[in-house]
Amino acid sequence: MNGTKEITLATQILEALPLVSQMAMAELRNQDDPIVLNQVMVLRMLLTRPFNLSDLAKEHMVSLPTMSGTVSRMVKQGWITRTRSQEDRRVVLIELTAVGRARLESVLNHFANNIAARLNTLSPAEKDDLERGLFILKNIFTP
Repeated sequence: MNGTKEITLATQILEALPLVSQMAMAELRNQDDPIVLNQVMVLRMLLTRPFNLSDLAKEHMVSLPTMSGTVSRMVKQGWITRTRSQEDRRVVLIELTAVGRARLESVLNHFANNIAARLNTLSPAEKDDLERGLFILKNIFTP
């Protein structure tokens, strides 16, 4: 059974996450080269390895037609490519391009700088507390 402290912490996490997402989406809208948050998430996922369309859709909890549209727009931007699997020619893999990697790095650097500016207002003790809390949060949500 969850105690009052756990429920309070869970509520605070659920209140904080949308604020970070809203900041990220606002930053993306204000860039010269538009990109949406779900495209950033696809690029991040493709950093690890190529994926097929079904796996991308499943990971992002969207329909195949929705992911297909996202992929098509990203292919047009030159951020990703579609290639046939060498093991099974029926399988089409979605891969990150050098342009896509550079775009992702640019977005992530922009986010990091924006967040760093906000963190600059914290005291050293608050930064240490936040670092410990984020470490714990990441550990409890890492599969």
